[in-house]
Amino acid sequence: MHICFVEPFFSGSHATWLNELSERSRHRFTILSQRGRFWKWRMHGAAYTMARAYEELPEPPDCIIVSDMLDLAGFLALTRRSIPADVPVGIYFHENQVAYPWQEGSEDLARGREVHYAFINYQSALAADFVLFNSAWNRDSFLDGMADLLRKMPDDRHRGTVEALRAKSRVLPIGMDLARLGDHDGPHDRGAPLVLWNHRLEHDKDPATLLEILVELAQAGVPFHLALLTEVTPLTERPVCDLIARLGDRVTVTGMLDRRAYAGWLHSGLVLPVTSRHDFFGISIMEAVWCGCRPLLPRALAYPELYHPDEHPELFYDDRAQLADKLAALLTSPPARGQYVSLAAPYDWSRLMGPCDDLLEAVALGH
Repeated sequence: MHICFVEPFFSGSHATWLNELSERSRHRFTILSQRGRFWKWRMHGAAYTMARAYEELPEPPDCIIVSDMLDLAGFLALTRRSIPADVPVGIYFHENQVAYPWQEGSEDLARGREVHYAFINYQSALAADFVLFNSAWNRDSFLDGMADLLRKMPDDRHRGTVEALRAKSRVLPIGMDLARLGDHDGPHDRGAPLVLWNHRLEHDKDPATLLEILVELAQAGVPFHLALLTEVTPLTERPVCDLIARLGDRVTVTGMLDRRAYAGWLHSGLVLPVTSRHDFFGISIMEAVWCGCRPLLPRALAYPELYHPDEHPELFYDDRAQLADKLAALLTSPPARGQYVSLAAPYDWSRLMGPCDDLLEAVALGH
């Protein structure tokens, strides 16, 4: 098939996934994109920009897929004379605005939480011929959350629409070039166990909780170092910066690294504690697991479907106290690395590309 993929937020993990997908697929891809910034403006304005870009294509594709950052209903209205009736149009949800946690004290939350972006996602899904999600949790949090929102509306509550969306929804997991992370020793001196953090230092990832625990463990004399594989920026909240400073020379590295250096630190890490308030898949976690690191995960979000708490209860915690206890035990008596690589292996493109192509073809054909 010739697939046109419309991505108004073409940067970071969105861009990496789409580039790798298009390079490996047996289908032919045309990518229409905008830079990954100003997400609210993208959700309001990208429909027009991308419609104009679509109309420049020399021939119609066999299938169109857009990301959740596009107002698909608006895009289809603006291209109604350009898209043939027999060309299916789908949407791929990397995240959804129903389940995304808004920051405490934000202007939107002060207004009672802005739900307009959730309804853009909802109307886009209604307008699509098929709906794809990167995890079952992403799908369920969106559909269940929309059902709750619609019940709160004053009238005409769109009964039956959530069930209709569920019927045309499928899960297409994120594929990754995990093999590119290599298999080599990292740079860390193994004199003390290494704790990894490879997420943004922003509210939705809740770095403060982990840093507070690490300060407590440091005061108790528990041996460890911390690799902050992310940037501390002028926008990083002051309490987070203060906690990092309190850890002193236990922090061995900070900043964004090139791919080889990043992989080296992943291959050095013992444990990756996760405190995220949202994660619709968790690419950085999967990368660390592939490189031999043990995750410590909240029993929530997308993690149970990916890491199987019934089989691996040791990887999960239920509250802050349990996270602190499990982390202290691992750092005091470090286990062998690499026990959970098999949990990440199914998401390497070498395993996922064939099923991914098959699913894209099936949904495009209406199967």
